[in-house]
Amino acid sequence: MESPPKSKTSFGELFLRFILMMLGFLGDKPKENCVTVAFRVTRSMAILLLSFAEFLYEVCAAMEAVMSWHSEGNRIAIIGILYDINYVVRTASTFTLISAFCWKATALTSLHESLIILNETNPQANSKSRRKENRLAVVAVSVFVTFMAVNISTRLWGAFQTGSSILSWSSPPFLSVTLLQEAIFKLCALTFQEALRVLYAGYLGILLANFRANSASETLSLLDESIIKNQTSKNDLIGLWFVREAALTFAEKLEKTFGIIFSLLFVTDVLRLVCIVGDALSPQQTTPQRIRLVASVMLCLSSFLINVDGLISLMDKEKETRAHLYKLRSFWARDPLQSLDVMSNKPDTPANNDHYGVSQYQVCTVLSAFESSCFGSRKVAVAWNGLGYIGRGTVISVFGWIITFYVFLLGQH
Repeated sequence: MESPPKSKTSFGELFLRFILMMLGFLGDKPKENCVTVAFRVTRSMAILLLSFAEFLYEVCAAMEAVMSWHSEGNRIAIIGILYDINYVVRTASTFTLISAFCWKATALTSLHESLIILNETNPQANSKSRRKENRLAVVAVSVFVTFMAVNISTRLWGAFQTGSSILSWSSPPFLSVTLLQEAIFKLCALTFQEALRVLYAGYLGILLANFRANSASETLSLLDESIIKNQTSKNDLIGLWFVREAALTFAEKLEKTFGIIFSLLFVTDVLRLVCIVGDALSPQQTTPQRIRLVASVMLCLSSFLINVDGLISLMDKEKETRAHLYKLRSFWARDPLQSLDVMSNKPDTPANNDHYGVSQYQVCTVLSAFESSCFGSRKVAVAWNGLGYIGRGTVISVFGWIITFYVFLLGQH
């Protein structure tokens, strides 16, 4: 397949695409040869296995911490529980996300190619989304680099301060390890994998921005054109239906393929924010840990906001398109005299055969059928699996719950 025109592909999309391809979470082409697939799967599976090893490591550490609390006769507080399971939640959510990324690598490549084809069939497709796509890429890469830099510096700082201290819970079946060895292992098996979420969220956000600015907006553009020129021809109606169906087909494919990814990003980001709230109140925090905590908040919020911004923007575009459809129907229904220029009394000439046979009643009937067939339950927005369509109210509710939980923990503290 020929590469898309450069004017339709932003630098941000190309850059994030290259990074994900190097990591094995995105294929080069929808149909790859066996050798290419083997190398890609090997890279992604190595990252996945490291993440799983870190998950087992943290489960054993949490069990040892709980047993230590119990043997000493201490009362286990909610804050203490959150502190002990913080890394378990982080590693479990990271492993789940990376598993989903590996599973959907080929599907994401196919989806990207479908979006390119969809934009190429649209003669009015343009690069008006490039600025937002580049901004999303800059945010994703900046957060990724900052998170990695903060974790590398603070973990090495803390490890060198303690020298060769052996971890108290590193008993068999684990070998005894120093804090420096643990820090290096966490950097390789947790920090890097955890930071991948913002790159993946950024790439999905770029695809959503591209879809919203082009195919999802084309129906709205055609409706605006019909409203401005005060007439609707048969070809206009056919074009409206065609571009709307094309956008709906892509949206349905996007939801079916990546609804689970959007849901996982949302749920894991919220869980991480909840654990961070408990972690922030723990008396066991050191200065390097507090700095890493700030970086974790930045990572989760960036991933969360990129995720919900793209989905909310699509829903806003859907509402705007439907409002313009109502406006066009209202124009045709309110006054027969305003639409005489497209009544069936037009002469059947080559210049006017677009309009011939399209009466006001027929236009109203077609627009009504168009609304019932292509709107309502069918949207160019994407629903989360098990969570429905995202709205600003959902985001406000989530942060309200987190603030309430924080106030509750302050009382316990």
